[in-house]
Amino acid sequence: MTTTMFTRLQEELVGRGFIQNTRHLTADEQLGIFLFGTGHAVANRVLAETFQHSGEMISRHFNNLLRGVVELRRDYIQLPLSNSGVHPRIKDNPTFHLFKNAIGAIDGTHIPVVVQKHKQPRYRCRKGFTSQNMMAACSFDHQFLFVCTGWEGSAADMRENIISLILDMRIMIASLRPIEGNDIT
Repeated sequence: MTTTMFTRLQEELVGRGFIQNTRHLTADEQLGIFLFGTGHAVANRVLAETFQHSGEMISRHFNNLLRGVVELRRDYIQLPLSNSGVHPRIKDNPTFHLFKNAIGAIDGTHIPVVVQKHKQPRYRCRKGFTSQNMMAACSFDHQFLFVCTGWEGSAADMRENIISLILDMRIMIASLRPIEGNDIT
């Protein structure tokens, strides 16, 4: 993460009241602890040792930041407007004739996680680490439309969960009015 991006995220979280400087931790340090913990999938005890604060303090600030980041989803994950239609780059381009009614693209990835010892076999992915499967749908303007997380890493390419995924997508799409040129529903 660049310094500029870190600063922008910190300012947004402070501006919305999700984090603030405290007597023992600055907002920068709270965000650094959170990003280190999520980015490296380390346990609370490791964070407490690395940053030399109590486990209780690390846990409290980590959870506050986690709630704040979850709240940011309302601004950064948005369903397409019902009158937005198909992106012009796709709709009228003969190169993309197979995607002429598409409103976005879907891709998935594995996110490293720390889980209890007895649950690790379910979460172990084909590359050997414990992970959660996640899938995101993005518009052609690079905006998140849908995010689905939480499947065990052993669910290769989410094949075992495709039916529930389709049902979730149908529920999401059914909540929209039909999009012009889109015959998904």
